[in-house]
Amino acid sequence: MLLLLSGLGGCSAASFVSTPAPQAAPYADYKTWAALFDAPRNVSMQLMLLCRTMTAAEQAYVNSEHAEFFVQVYVNPIGENAMKQNGARVFPQGTVIVKEKFTQDTRVPNARAQAAGLGVMVKRAPGFDTQGGDWEYMYIDRSGLVVTDQKQMQDCRACHLQARERDAVYYPQVVDE
Repeated sequence: MLLLLSGLGGCSAASFVSTPAPQAAPYADYKTWAALFDAPRNVSMQLMLLCRTMTAAEQAYVNSEHAEFFVQVYVNPIGENAMKQNGARVFPQGTVIVKEKFTQDTRVPNARAQAAGLGVMVKRAPGFDTQGGDWEYMYIDRSGLVVTDQKQMQDCRACHLQARERDAVYYPQVVDE
């Protein structure tokens, strides 16, 4: 498709070529999916930090006595039935799981939890990463930076593969233990 601009004397229409709009992120509408908890769950600092590395300022805060951590997990309709199964399972291609992370500063009375980031797993077609269960991992930080480079996501992959019999997804066992 050509982008035509008027009033640009001397420029031909062929020199303005539009590019297709980027495809919507697979997690864009996650807030409309099934939430796995009635409210965000309070979690340990270690669990909260598994999906990313921290800045020095964030490290100082999380090491303080004032930090509280919460997560909420969402699954799209494609993976909802598999998510609710106990024990061994395989998620269908197209499943998207989003772990929404929050922090709360207890020094501030009635402080609201602040979004800290999203950890995302997308079940891709067979062959995407056979040894990794064909999951793609990504992280979206508080500023909106999206990390999709699978080499940078190796810690996520390594941790989730410890739950290989559950197709690399801990829920619901992690909340039952």
